[in-house]
Amino acid sequence: MSKVTPIRPEAMLKAVDSARQLRTGGEPPDNGGMEARIIKLETLAEKTGDRLAVIEKDIAIVKSQMHSFERTFASKEDLHKELHSMTWRIFGACAGLVAAVYFIAKYVAL
Repeated sequence: MSKVTPIRPEAMLKAVDSARQLRTGGEPPDNGGMEARIIKLETLAEKTGDRLAVIEKDIAIVKSQMHSFERTFASKEDLHKELHSMTWRIFGACAGLVAAVYFIAKYVAL
């Protein structure tokens, strides 16, 4: 305990003065630009909240659409039957287009 040195009053006053200068002198962390930065961050937070609300609304819409789609088909078997019939309709339409192009190329060609 004998190595403890007392703080001189001049050094303490100097430290207090330098702390006051930091608060009023425009140096960080209390500089004049801090207020503008806080306003900018608050504006950004409000915009982010608005965007998040829109995203949550869109997610709710998609969820409701998914539930209505799931109710359309009673089971996976119904869904697969519908996809199978749709695949054959697309295949038939493509075959018809190929036949039409062949006919035009063979009989109507210039």
